[in-house]
Amino acid sequence: MSEDTSLKPLYPLIPAQLAAVQPEENIWLSASAGTGKTQVLTARVIRLLLEEGVEPENLLCITFTKAGAAEMAERINQRLASWVQMEDTALFRDMEAIGARSGPEYRQRASELFAKVLDAPGGGLQILTIHSFCQSLLGSFPEEAGLVPGFKPIEGAEQQALLREALASMVIAAEDADDQDLIRSLQKLSLAMGEEAAEKFLAKCAAVPDVMDTIPEGAGAIIWARRVAGVEFNKPLDEWIASALSDDAIDRSVLESVVALNKVWGTATGLKRAATISEWLESDVAQRGATLEKLHFCWWNKSKDEPQTQTKGQVPQVDEYPELALDLANWTKPLLETLTRADYAERLASALLVGKRLAQFYTHAKHARGVIDFDDMIRRTAALLNSGAMAQWVRFKLDKQIDHILVDEAQDTNKAQWDIVAALASDFFSGLGQRSEKIRTIFSVGDFKQAIYGFQGTAPERYEEAGKKFGEDIKGAGGELARLTLSQSFRSTTPVLQFVNALIDEVGHAHFGISDPVPDHYSRMPAEVGMVELLAPVSPKSADEEGDDDEESWVPNQKRDLAERLADYAKELIDQKPWLATQKRPLEPRDIMFLLRSRGDVASLLVAQLHERRVPVAGVDRLRLAQPLVVQDLLAVIRFVLQPLDDLSLACIMVSPIIGWTQEKLLEYGYRGDRKVSLWQHLRGQEAIADELEPLRAMLDAADFVTVYDFLEQILSGSIGARRKFVARLGTEALVPMEEMLNTALLFQQQQGGGLQSFLHWFEKGENIIKREGEGGANEVRVMTVHGSKGLQAPVVILADATSDPRKKPDRTSALVMDEGKNVPLLAIRSAEKSGRLQEIVELQETRELEEHRRLLYVAVTRAEERLIMGGALSGQNKGVPPADSWFAMMESAMRALGHEWEDDARWGQVMRHVGEDGVSAAPPATRDQSAKDDPAPLEAPSWLFTPAPQESRPPRPLVPSRLEDDDYGDAPPSLAMQAAATRGKLLHALFERITDEASLDAAAKWLDITVRDAAIDKRQILEAVTAVVRNPEWADFFKPEAQAEVPLAALVGETVITGRIDRMIVEPGRVRIIDFKTGRSVPEDAQGVITPYLRQMAHYVAALETIFPDSSVEASLLFTHTPRLVRLPDAVLQPHKPASTV
Repeated sequence: MSEDTSLKPLYPLIPAQLAAVQPEENIWLSASAGTGKTQVLTARVIRLLLEEGVEPENLLCITFTKAGAAEMAERINQRLASWVQMEDTALFRDMEAIGARSGPEYRQRASELFAKVLDAPGGGLQILTIHSFCQSLLGSFPEEAGLVPGFKPIEGAEQQALLREALASMVIAAEDADDQDLIRSLQKLSLAMGEEAAEKFLAKCAAVPDVMDTIPEGAGAIIWARRVAGVEFNKPLDEWIASALSDDAIDRSVLESVVALNKVWGTATGLKRAATISEWLESDVAQRGATLEKLHFCWWNKSKDEPQTQTKGQVPQVDEYPELALDLANWTKPLLETLTRADYAERLASALLVGKRLAQFYTHAKHARGVIDFDDMIRRTAALLNSGAMAQWVRFKLDKQIDHILVDEAQDTNKAQWDIVAALASDFFSGLGQRSEKIRTIFSVGDFKQAIYGFQGTAPERYEEAGKKFGEDIKGAGGELARLTLSQSFRSTTPVLQFVNALIDEVGHAHFGISDPVPDHYSRMPAEVGMVELLAPVSPKSADEEGDDDEESWVPNQKRDLAERLADYAKELIDQKPWLATQKRPLEPRDIMFLLRSRGDVASLLVAQLHERRVPVAGVDRLRLAQPLVVQDLLAVIRFVLQPLDDLSLACIMVSPIIGWTQEKLLEYGYRGDRKVSLWQHLRGQEAIADELEPLRAMLDAADFVTVYDFLEQILSGSIGARRKFVARLGTEALVPMEEMLNTALLFQQQQGGGLQSFLHWFEKGENIIKREGEGGANEVRVMTVHGSKGLQAPVVILADATSDPRKKPDRTSALVMDEGKNVPLLAIRSAEKSGRLQEIVELQETRELEEHRRLLYVAVTRAEERLIMGGALSGQNKGVPPADSWFAMMESAMRALGHEWEDDARWGQVMRHVGEDGVSAAPPATRDQSAKDDPAPLEAPSWLFTPAPQESRPPRPLVPSRLEDDDYGDAPPSLAMQAAATRGKLLHALFERITDEASLDAAAKWLDITVRDAAIDKRQILEAVTAVVRNPEWADFFKPEAQAEVPLAALVGETVITGRIDRMIVEPGRVRIIDFKTGRSVPEDAQGVITPYLRQMAHYVAALETIFPDSSVEASLLFTHTPRLVRLPDAVLQPHKPASTV
C-alpha cells in the first residue's frame, strides 16, 4: 500500500469500458495488459449496486489472488465511503464517469450505498478467491460435503508433513500386512527416480484421489496404463512376445538371407552382424524379446535414427541388400516400439498403484485430523454442486441469494473451477431462475495472452470453452453473451506497445496458443516517450580475462558479469533521475523492477551487486529459508549442540558473526596437527580462548531445557546478541530470514512439537519458502519472477534472463499429464519410449509449455510503463547465439521488424533501441526544481516569504518558438477531422525526420507500414505527399546528407532564453538556411499571407541562430507539405516579430 491514501478522482470510462459495465448485460471481456481491467470491474460492481432490487449479498465476485480481492474491495469501499458526504457536483461527476444514471434520486441512492454494504450479511461484499468461496460454502454444508464440521484448511509445511506421515503409515501397514507387491513397487520407483523425485510423483498422485480411484487394482492397472501409452493388446506381455516373435510369426528366410550376404561380405562388421542375427534366431521367444533391440540395430543407424541400407563400409554392397534391410527395419521398428511402450505401461501401472494407495492413506489422515487442502476445496465443492442427492438442494439455497457472478483473471481459472462457476450460474438461464423478474448476469474478464499457470491446469482453451458454454446457455434463454475487447493501454507508452505489437506479429498469435488474431495495443498516454532496449547477450570470458577466485567463483562468469553490468545500469539510472511522464516526477529506486523467468543465480547476484552499489533493493520476492547465510549459521548451531563432535558445524559457527573469528584465527587455534581429537575438544582445552567459547557452552546448557523457539530467541536476543551481530555484518537484509526462522520454529511447535533433533529433521524435509510481500511505500528496487509480477507494473522494467532455453527443463515428470480434465501424473518418458501415443503426449506437452513460455514473455514486457530493458547471459555451449526458442530470439526479431539493427555500445558491445517520437524521457517542467526534496521536519517560515518577489530578469522558463501562442488565434474544440489532421501532421514530421535522401524513402515507407495500425489513416496518401516534397528540385538541398534534421536549438537572445527544434538546417560558409515543415491544408501564396504565430516562431529561430552564428546570414523558409510550396520569409517580414531585445 502506498502511504498516500487520498482518494483519486474517477476518470471517465472510455466507450469500450462503458460497454462492459452495463449492469443488465452478460459480458465476456478480453482485456489486454494495462487496459483498466480493475477499474472496469469496480465500476461494474458499483453500477450493479445502484440498480433497483440488487442487494450486496446478490453479488459474487471471484478473483485469482487474495491481494486482488483485497485491492478490489478496498477500491469499492473507499469510493462508496467517499460518496457518503461528497459534495453534490463531485458525486454527479463520479457517477457520470462510470456511466451511471446521475439524477437526484440516484445520487441519493449512491450516498446510501456504503451503509447498505456494511449492513449486508457477512459484513460486506462477497469479493473472494475461488478457494475462499469454496471454504465458505463447504463450511455451510460440511455434512453434505462429507467433511468434519469445523474443518481447517492446511497448506505449505503442514501439508507436506501430513503427507509424509501418510507415506510412513502406508509403508508400515504394507510391512505389517506383508504386502510385497506394494513394497517392491515402492522400491523400484525410488531406485528409478531417486527418493526426492519419487516423493514428488507420489504427492501428485495423492493430490488427485478421484483420478486414482478410477485406476483398477492388480492386472487391470496394467491394461489401463497400456491405454494411456497407446498399447493395443490386453494379454500378458510374455504371451504377446511369444505370439509376435515365434517362428510362425517371423520370416526366417529373409533373416537367413541377410546372414548369408553379411558372411559373403566377410568384413568384421558383417560377420558380427551375421552372428547377432543367427544367435537371435536360435534363441527361445523370451530371449528374442529381451534381445529384440540388439537385432533391430543390425539394420538401423542409431545415431541418425534411420534405416541403414546402403552405407558404404557398413553394409554389403549388393543390389538386393537395401530392400531386405528396409523390410526388416519396417518389421522390427513397430515391434520394438510396442514392446518399449508396454514396458513403460507396466512401470507406470506399478507406480500409480503405489500413488493410489498413498492417496487413500492421505485422505484418511486428513479426515482424522479434520483438515482439507486446497485441492480438496475445489474437488469437494464441485461434487457438492454437481453430483449427489443434495446438489440440487444446495444450488437452490445459493440460487435464492446469488444473482450476479463476476470472474476476474478468468484465464487463470482451471476446468474444475469453471465447473463450480457453471454450477452456480446453472439456474440463471434455465427453469425458474430464468423466468425470474430479476436481472441475472455473468461477467468474466481475462486475457488469453496472460494465461501462465499451466501447472495448475489453466490454459487458454479452458477459458475459450467456458465462454462458448455460457454463450450457448444464454442464447438458449433468448439472451446474448456480449464479447468485448479492451486494447487501449493506460499503463504503457507508445514505444513499449509498438514493441509488444511487433512481438505478437512476429511470433504469430497461434504460437501463443490463441486461436484468433490479437488486436493491436495502443496507448492512452499523451506523450510518446520511452525506450525499448535490447542488450547484446553476455558471453563467458576467456581464462585470461578471469580475475582471482572469489566467493562467487562457483557461479558462471557470464552470469556474474551480467549482474554487475545490470546493477551498474540501474545505479546510473537512479543517479540520473530522468523525468517520468507516467509518474510526473523524477525516477526513484522503486520505479525499477527486475524480472526473471526463475529464481536462480542471476537473481541472487543482482541483489548482491545492487547492495554493493548502495542501491536500496527489496531482495528476491521468494527464497528458500535455508538459503540465507544467517539461517545456515543458526542451523549450524543446532547441529553443533546436537552433536558437539561435528567439526564442520562448529567451524561455521566460529567464523560466523555469532563468534566473529576470522579464518586465520580459526586456523591458529583450531589446527590440531596429529592429535586425534574433535575441534570442540581441542578448542575447549585452551585457556587463552576460554571466554570466547562461553557462548558455545551457554548453547549446550540450554539445548535440552527449552523449546526450539526459545533456544533460537535466546541466541538472537539474549546475552549472545546474535541478531545485532548479524545485522552489523550482513545488513538489515538479514532481519527478514531471522524473523522467518523464528516463525518457522513457532509453527513447528504448534503443528509437531518436539526438540531440536525433531525440528532439524522437519525443517530439512520441508521446502520452507519465504514469500516477501513488498511494502507499497518502500523506495526500493524490486527483484522478482515474472509470475510474481502479475498485476504489477513499473516505469522501468529490466528483463534479466531473456536468453534461457525453455526446452531445457530439469524435471519434466511433474508437467506430463494426460489431459486437463484428469491430470494423471506420468513417469518421465525417455527418448526410446517416444513413439505412438507417448510421442503425442510429449509433443503436446512441449507445445503447451512453449506457448506458455511465450505468454510469460508477454506478461513480462507489458509490466513496463516507459522503459523496457532486456538482456541475458549465454554459456559457452551457445557460441554467442541465443537458443531459437528463447525470449531473446523473439525480441530480436521484433526489434528488426520495427526497423532496428545492432549498434555499438560501450557497456554492452551492441544494443538495439526503439525510442519514442518525443524521445527517451519527457522534459521536466521548467519551473520545478528537480533536485529539491521535501523535508518532513517542520520549518520556521523565513522572513522573505512574506515580502514581494523582485522583478525577474529572465523568464521563469525558456521560450519555445513552436509553442508561441497569440490571443488572436484561439483554439476551437478539436473535431474528429482536426484530430485526424493532427495525427497526419505528426506522421509527416516523423517521416521527414527519417528521410535524408531519395534512397531512404523505402525505409520510411516500411516504418510507416509497421507503425500505423489505424485503418482510417491513408498511408498511401501520406507517403505520396512526402515523396512529392522530397523529389522537388526547388528544395532538394534540404534532403541531402549534408542537411541536418531535427536540430536542437538553445540560445540566450538579450533577456530571452529560446529553445526549440529546427526541422531542417544547412550550415554553409557565411550562410545558414533553415526550413520548418507545416502540414496544414491552409497554404499562403507568399510571406505576406503567413499567419502571425508562424512568423513569430521563425523570427525567434532566426534571432537565436544569429546569436549562435554572428558572422553568417540566416535565411528562413516554411515548407507547406499539402501543396507542396516553399514560402521564403524575408528579414523585413520577420523583424517585427523578433524578441524585443533584438529589435
